[in-house]
Amino acid sequence: MKKKKIFIVYFSPAGSTRHVVKIIEKQFQGLGAEVFSFDLAECSNDVATEISQQMEASNGNSCLFIGSPVYVSHAVPIVMECIAGLKENADAFAVPFVTWGGACSGISLYEMGKELINKRFTLLGTAKILALHSLMWQLEDPLGKGHPDAVTFTPYPEFGGDCVFCFNCMKKCPEKAINADLSEIWQRIRDRAAFFSERPYSQIFF
Repeated sequence: MKKKKIFIVYFSPAGSTRHVVKIIEKQFQGLGAEVFSFDLAECSNDVATEISQQMEASNGNSCLFIGSPVYVSHAVPIVMECIAGLKENADAFAVPFVTWGGACSGISLYEMGKELINKRFTLLGTAKILALHSLMWQLEDPLGKGHPDAVTFTPYPEFGGDCVFCFNCMKKCPEKAINADLSEIWQRIRDRAAFFSERPYSQIFF
């Protein structure tokens, strides 16, 4: 019997989505599946084609997990572009998931799921996972504090394509040479969280 193949594609400037990916990897490796992960910040532009070809060759014996942080209610463009680059495959399965900072998960799962369905993928489920808000790391009581777990960040900035305002450069700069006043952003984030009052914080959908 062939091993099931799990493909995980994600973008994670702040590290939260990567943390979730590591959990997914561990779970499926424990079940004996072959797991292949692709960080879009480090992949070539033809990663969608590569994954499409491997999934097609698996004859329905594989599943694609694709993850994105939520930026102002949406999945990030690089993730949506990857989905757009996938080939149509009526035998393929997918699970889109997002990490969000407690303000509002918006339409991120909807737009990711819709595009995957347009590519004829069958959705096995979706998930949103609460995470520390990436712009509130300086606060003692940030939204999403302690979620999705104790997230371990790499000690170096990560750069991929055009700036997406993740503020990793400011957060990681050893000389504290990059400054930005985020107080207005913090208030807008809290206002959005209070307005939407989204519950539950984390949920799996079928």
